[in-house]
Amino acid sequence: MDSQCLQLSTALAGDVIGTKNGSPTLHGWRKGGYFSAEMAGSGSRGESRSICCYMSITPYTGLYINLDRSPERRIEFEEQLRTYNIFDRYVRFPAIDGTLIQSPQATVTPGEVGCFLSHYRALEHAKVRGLPVHVVEDDTLMSAHVEGFATTAVASGHFNKFDVIFTDTYVHANPFTLRFLKEGMDQALDGQGQLRPDFNVQLFGLAMMELTGTSSYFVGANSIDRVLMVLKAELDAGPRMPLDYCFRAAVDRGTLKVACTMPFLTTIRLESIVDSTISRSLDRRVAFDFALQTLLRYSFFIKRDLQDYAMPYFLQIIGPCAKRDPHQSFMAAVLSAILSGPTPADDQRARGDRPKP
Repeated sequence: MDSQCLQLSTALAGDVIGTKNGSPTLHGWRKGGYFSAEMAGSGSRGESRSICCYMSITPYTGLYINLDRSPERRIEFEEQLRTYNIFDRYVRFPAIDGTLIQSPQATVTPGEVGCFLSHYRALEHAKVRGLPVHVVEDDTLMSAHVEGFATTAVASGHFNKFDVIFTDTYVHANPFTLRFLKEGMDQALDGQGQLRPDFNVQLFGLAMMELTGTSSYFVGANSIDRVLMVLKAELDAGPRMPLDYCFRAAVDRGTLKVACTMPFLTTIRLESIVDSTISRSLDRRVAFDFALQTLLRYSFFIKRDLQDYAMPYFLQIIGPCAKRDPHQSFMAAVLSAILSGPTPADDQRARGDRPKP
């Protein structure tokens, strides 16, 4: 994106916030875009100085939700923003602690009430920008592709087609859903399983899939009011369901149009499988299933590291492997075939052809 450098002379009035390469920087929002100004020298406050100001049209704004009692998550998330050079696009939004909220009509946990309110108020805060907003929770793993996708989504009119675009979602262990997702993931990979240089981020609608999780999503500028209306109606009634179920219900009613990226441009930290600030007490089987499906979710992440990052967690979760009975082995073979899809030999058999020796 082109930027124009403007030479200004200004009297500073305490607006210097942060540094870049050891020099003070000035940044903030103006109508039509984000501005950042780097000081060309040093001096006392109030001194008139020449500033190089870079103006660019900003395709989106970002808010990351973080509890005051989780400063370590803030540090870790902001380090990611710096790594991908998008720190200036994101603002911390203090999460609402659900344990401090009186919600007599709520039928969900205090943590889920706090999560719901945090997202609702974050969207209210973002509305005044007049831009698409990326709402992200602090246990999210980002990637270098988030900013590029936002720029493309705006330029391509994706936000005219969808109200909300998730950058990842919880993956349920439905073999047909997994095959669909894997086929989409494989399009972005080369023969060695590496990301192709010319890959394109695809969007798939969530109307026919079970949306779960709200750790990272974009809302179009013209859709923020519509999303707020949906969330407010549920808040006024309780809430009676967690935030992601509210989105799911709105999709089912046709109130919201929702899509998700493939590959996933974000995911949640696998550490949060065990340690989550909104965790509820789960029995062992439910926790086991949830953990494994979180690993499935991670496997569609654009920056996945299956061997060195995901596999140790998998081995930790499953523990010593129990011996399979014949029925388990048969089901595993059938599920493997479903995931692989039909082979050329299958096509020959369907036509009645004799397989070549």
